[in-house]
Amino acid sequence: MNKQSISEQYSQEKRTDILLIMNKGDNKIYGMKGVGKYDEFETAEVNLKNQEQFKLFDKNGSFLMEFLIEFFSSMQNPIQFRFFIVPQSQAVELSDKIQSGVNNSSKEDKSLVQKYELQIDHLSGRLKAGNENFDIQRKPEQLKTPAKSKGVKR
Repeated sequence: MNKQSISEQYSQEKRTDILLIMNKGDNKIYGMKGVGKYDEFETAEVNLKNQEQFKLFDKNGSFLMEFLIEFFSSMQNPIQFRFFIVPQSQAVELSDKIQSGVNNSSKEDKSLVQKYELQIDHLSGRLKAGNENFDIQRKPEQLKTPAKSKGVKR
């Protein structure tokens, strides 16, 4: 095995979650394949045939959160979506169960939905914190340099 195939295998083992998306308009759950040219989600039905097309995320990494925070910051109405993070190995089975949980109102179904749903409140809090950090980073750049130095060190 060469180094590239080992690192690919490691990255495939490490990235084990799939993001499921439900548009509240049609209440149907889809898997995320990526983001399109105009910052819209590219999705497909969750089934065995489409499973290889879905974007995979590291279960313990921050890339998923960073991706969602960036996506939410560019959206005008982010609350029209619901997001669910499920293990890749159970994506087909869980998408069906979550879909029935969204459609039904039994306690058991609701608890399953809550278990896998990503709460928008958490993202909006992180988004606000991210904007504050961005503002803090920008303030020193806005300070004028003394006319004498012109910002050049000699």
